[in-house]
Amino acid sequence: MDELSPFLAHERADVRAQAAEAVAAYSSTDDGVAALVAAADALLPGLVSLLGRAEAEAAGHAAAALVNICSSADGSAAAVGAGVFEAAVAQLDSGSAE
Repeated sequence: MDELSPFLAHERADVRAQAAEAVAAYSSTDDGVAALVAAADALLPGLVSLLGRAEAEAAGHAAAALVNICSSADGSAAAVGAGVFEAAVAQLDSGSAE
């Protein structure tokens, strides 16, 4: 899973979206969530950073992956540590300011 993390921050938007989609698909099973939690230090910062981008496709896949990862206690703890809630609040604040 660590191999996907550079693609979450790739310079091209389509590559970021495809990487986030792959992580979201992998997060659809309990075993996938466990593998993603094991790679949380590498993957979660990239997923969290996609939440703040204007790219709806990548942000949507990242959000779906984060929701699935947070379905486990270890995943929730890792997400909190990666700043997922702060990023979500920032998005809500920026959306309400428009």
